[in-house]
Amino acid sequence: MKVIDVMKIIFALCAACSQTSFATVVITTDCSNATSCSLTNLFSGATIQIDDILLSNWSLSYSQNVVLNDVAMGVGRTGTFNEAGLLPINHALLATKNEKIDLDFSFKATSIGGVITRLDELFGTGRYDTTWGYVQGSIAIGTAQGLADLGTATTRRSPNSGWYDGVAISISDLKSVWITTHIDIYGGNYSGEYAEMGYNTAYRPGYLYAFSVGEATETTVPESTTLSLLIIGLLGFSFIRRRIVSTVGWVATFSNQTINNNRLTTNSKANPADGEALILKCCSSGIA
Repeated sequence: MKVIDVMKIIFALCAACSQTSFATVVITTDCSNATSCSLTNLFSGATIQIDDILLSNWSLSYSQNVVLNDVAMGVGRTGTFNEAGLLPINHALLATKNEKIDLDFSFKATSIGGVITRLDELFGTGRYDTTWGYVQGSIAIGTAQGLADLGTATTRRSPNSGWYDGVAISISDLKSVWITTHIDIYGGNYSGEYAEMGYNTAYRPGYLYAFSVGEATETTVPESTTLSLLIIGLLGFSFIRRRIVSTVGWVATFSNQTINNNRLTTNSKANPADGEALILKCCSSGIA
């Protein structure tokens, strides 16, 4: 049995478990933590796999007022499957009065044992009497880095707190997709106001990527022996066709009558003095 088949069986069994008993699988490479990976590590070439989704090829476009080592990618909500979350540490995504936080980055999401069929985005926010403050998150999904040909989603919330459902984007059964994320936070205009994404454990992660994964469609490839026999058969058919198409035209002139390709016609120009002479002419029509 192939390794990929074993993984599919494991994932199927895990999906059947209840959420309270489900144990999320996390695999990190070149990360400081075994269960999460800081943006500093990820932008330096590290990767993290959460259940069936591998997150790699991380790239930072822009950051303002963000300590990258205090923002990590890890497991989404407890007891879920194929959910990754952006985890703020030490209030890393907190904007106070007249402060603005910007964070733009991209990464590649790959399904290990199937295909990605959908992506849901959510985020949690914390507010305190902010009049003009806000938290906004947006994503773009594409078939290559920097593209948004598969869809976009933007969620913006003003003063409030709690989980907010974002936008679900359907994907046409792709093995890998590229995701560009833009986080924009503004604290407000007055003293004591602030806006924060993922302000405590109850509302973490600050930004959530919930992947839906389907089974990959297998394509049957002909075996080498079958393919060889098919080629030989086609070559033989071509040879026979060439022999049939190559024809010989016979023209027989007898007295004043002409036989041409099995048809008997009268030759009005024949010379009677030729008598009983029989002339056979062979003409090849050539190879088609």
